[in-house]
Amino acid sequence: MIKNKRTSLLLAYIVYISTIISKLITKEYLMKRLIFLFLLVLAPVSLLSQTATITGRVIDAQTGQPMLGVAVVIREIGAFTQTDFDGRYSLSVPPGTYNVIFQIIGYDTKTQRVTVSAGQNFSLNITMGVQVQVLQAVIVEERALNDTEASLLALQKKAPVVSDGISQEAIKRSPDSTASDVVKRVTGVTVVGGKYVFVRGLGERYSNTMLNGSILPSPEPEKKVVPLDLFPAPLVKNIRIIKSFVPEDPAEFSGGLVKIETVEYPDEFIFNVGVGIERNSITTGKEFQKIKRTEPYDYLGLGPSSILGLNKGWGLPGIAGALPLPVSLNPGRFFVTDSIADLAYLSFDQRWAPANIKAPENYSFNLSIGDSVFNRKFGYLYSTYYKKEYEQYNAIEYRWYGSYLLAGTWFPELAYIEPDYNQLRLANYNSEKVIWGNNINLAYRITNQQQIYLKTFFSTNSDKNFRDSFSRIVVPDNQLFITETSYYVAREIFSVTLGGRHGIQYIQEMRPHILTWHYNIAGASRDEPDRKNRVWTRSFGTDEPLKVGQNDGFVFYSFAVDDVTNWNVSYELEYPQWDGLNSKLKFGIDTYERTKNFKSKDYKLERLKDLNEFDFYPVPGDFTFNIFRLLENEYQFYERSALQPDAFESILEVNSRYIQTDLPVVANLRVIAGVRQEETYQKTWTRELTSTNLVDYIDQQCTPEGFPTDFRFILVDNKICPIDDYGVGDYRATDTLPSLNVVYEVVKDQNIRLAYYESITRPDARELSEFLFTPYFAGEIYAGNSTLRRTRLKNYDARWEWYITPEEYVGVSYFIKNITDPIELVGTPRTGGGNKIYTFINSEKGEIKGWEFDFRKDFLKFFRLELNFYFIDSNVEVISPITRELIARGFFPLYDKRVTLAPTNLRRPLQGQSDNVYNLKFYYFFDEEKKLGYVGLLYNYFSDRVLFVGTAGEPDVYEKGKGFWDFVAAYSPIENLNVKFSIKNIYNQGFETYQKSNLGGYKVPYESYKRGTDYSLSASYKF
Repeated sequence: MIKNKRTSLLLAYIVYISTIISKLITKEYLMKRLIFLFLLVLAPVSLLSQTATITGRVIDAQTGQPMLGVAVVIREIGAFTQTDFDGRYSLSVPPGTYNVIFQIIGYDTKTQRVTVSAGQNFSLNITMGVQVQVLQAVIVEERALNDTEASLLALQKKAPVVSDGISQEAIKRSPDSTASDVVKRVTGVTVVGGKYVFVRGLGERYSNTMLNGSILPSPEPEKKVVPLDLFPAPLVKNIRIIKSFVPEDPAEFSGGLVKIETVEYPDEFIFNVGVGIERNSITTGKEFQKIKRTEPYDYLGLGPSSILGLNKGWGLPGIAGALPLPVSLNPGRFFVTDSIADLAYLSFDQRWAPANIKAPENYSFNLSIGDSVFNRKFGYLYSTYYKKEYEQYNAIEYRWYGSYLLAGTWFPELAYIEPDYNQLRLANYNSEKVIWGNNINLAYRITNQQQIYLKTFFSTNSDKNFRDSFSRIVVPDNQLFITETSYYVAREIFSVTLGGRHGIQYIQEMRPHILTWHYNIAGASRDEPDRKNRVWTRSFGTDEPLKVGQNDGFVFYSFAVDDVTNWNVSYELEYPQWDGLNSKLKFGIDTYERTKNFKSKDYKLERLKDLNEFDFYPVPGDFTFNIFRLLENEYQFYERSALQPDAFESILEVNSRYIQTDLPVVANLRVIAGVRQEETYQKTWTRELTSTNLVDYIDQQCTPEGFPTDFRFILVDNKICPIDDYGVGDYRATDTLPSLNVVYEVVKDQNIRLAYYESITRPDARELSEFLFTPYFAGEIYAGNSTLRRTRLKNYDARWEWYITPEEYVGVSYFIKNITDPIELVGTPRTGGGNKIYTFINSEKGEIKGWEFDFRKDFLKFFRLELNFYFIDSNVEVISPITRELIARGFFPLYDKRVTLAPTNLRRPLQGQSDNVYNLKFYYFFDEEKKLGYVGLLYNYFSDRVLFVGTAGEPDVYEKGKGFWDFVAAYSPIENLNVKFSIKNIYNQGFETYQKSNLGGYKVPYESYKRGTDYSLSASYKF
């Protein structure tokens, strides 16, 4: 159908061009040549329409994988070809009836009789092996094996590992717009903060994310894993969560490995366009505070560190941007004068106040175009997705003070909350967001056994936010505050992968060996330029007006870049075994290098003279911090000395080698075993960019090369290294990690899986850096720990699974994880200013046990039910009672981080882990083929989970469990048009956190807000 349309368009175009030329050229001999050329072009097209095409795939019944090198022969006409790496083949034949023969060494020959007519594209898919079966002829619209529920379940069934996933088909049926929304509906997965994935109760730092086979960097300086809201759902082919380890995967595999595959080029020409509009119940049409500042390319969500290099307007301006590090814009330092500092302020944006508008509707657009050309040797696909949205919500935030009933004791059961000593903050958030994603996939098939490909992904996600808040802080000075904060955050990620697959046959009679390789360059950035923060304050209980303090105007810049280079080579050979079975041996090498850098600049506006009318609330900062007031010496502008680290640099190098075998002991029993060895070098430098002299910048971190990080603290203790030396996270390690997976097919379509494997999790650069940061005025402070060690895990898995039909499934899993040195975020006692400092430590040990259940079933022809849930019990021993007692008795040196910690609870659940999670999907389809349309009801629930860890008598902070109902309906009035309507968060469930007093058991609120209900309407058309 598509090919006929394209032929008609081609003919029409030729006729149209011929008409134009005939009007311009009048000489008879030119017209004759034009007609000749027209017929010359038309003849092959006419001949092409008289042939038929037989296409399909050949799959190994034993492993479910595509088969390379299968001979496809039609003896009647002498036609033949071979399958490629995807098991694909294509034969052009005259109309007629033929016997199609499939043959390869070590497998039973299969013959299928087909009848084809002129212009027909007939699809014939075959499975070959010990358990030979023929799939009925179906139309294969996409070249990928795993973009439908049936194909993804087939892949899961034959996979060597415990895994779960969600296909492109299921993604399209949901109301979800990003991968973070999509993945929360997978068994055993939760998403925290709207973007960070938790697998089997282990936080985002314990999971890895791979895109098209390569590990991704993260745009978040304080996070290790990439946030999944950077991946638009329309660009995702499928997401698989690998839950048991095999040596070919990276060993940093604790909770699970999230494998994202982007959409790939199709077999036939496609051109799809979609548009959408969305309203939010508490934002759209309401008063909205919008940042006035707009730079070129803001509409694409780009920042100054973007790889595209377009939006430089947000970079450090003027003199500040021209000064080399560590030279700062500070009078009296490196020839900088007051006049230079004041004039430098002219180059900074001086728009502090927001513009008040009515929030418009959110809107989105997506497009994809692709084809396979040159006799399907070259395939291409370009996809793009763009969404602009506005969000507004009001938050109530509390901060309570904790104590122990008996002073000086360390008994968690005696800890309680003091209700009279608290902070209260009422905050209004206004966010203008952009997400823009692009995907380009190219592949060229040199021969059926030689293929190269190039996969490129680029995505940005930006947020312009204005936040104003009213705060009362009782301790230490009982003050009222009104703060205004505006900022622009642009996060970006890109990945380019060049790879190849090559079949190698040393002799004609052997099965091809497969050599695969890829080289990946990926980068991520996070820009937070021009964060403006100003404060008005007064003493509580007085009638004095709110006024600007002496140092209550701040401008903050930060830039983070995370770059990854990875290359991998593997060699796989298949050889015949006993009883006609085939074994596979695979080995390879893998190198991975990651550099992560963060720097920040903090500027202050200091009042030099008495208050005047411009310094009282609610005069906007455009007047308070006007350049003329600086020139009149009422204020001065300069870069603050950090007094603590304000930048870090890091490098991580991992060299790996592995070997694994897939060994069928008997026809229904497979053993997949192997080992992976990883050599690691990791180092993190923490710096003070605004140091008082250049020597400090150069000579910090005095640890001698080759000595462990702890040794530096001994040198500090003995006054060999300076006390303000901020530390180097530096270690080398070699880890040898075994893996064993067993797959036993009890009866047809039912498997029992058992697995044991060891894995590690390395500390991230931000966790190793001693850099201190608070996200807003009077907020908690976060600091790293350069002495962190890697976490080691021993993992045990068991699963029973029943594949009832190609789209129906039941699975039950049980798993245990024993954790040594888990990395946890723990608080220290409050500072004199009332702030808590959170830092990372290696806790003593942890354990997770859990059950998973997954059920998918069609019934009564038109209905489908999908249900999954899991139950997890976890605990972590932050500091053992013995260690705590030794610390109290002075047996630990002062440089040990554990000495300064004061966790309220020495044992608790793992941070971010919900004890139980439920997912429900219920669909009604308008027709049996599921093509006309459907209505669906979806539910996602998670139970309470630890958000922040309590310190010094303050209880842990828990996020209250919530259930979210969504509705979706889709209809295709004509074949190529699809219209979808959805409602997300029907009951407007909000975000709530609380603290529970150990003594007395009462709860107090910590933070709460609601983000409203989203109503969206979208339409897509296939040309």
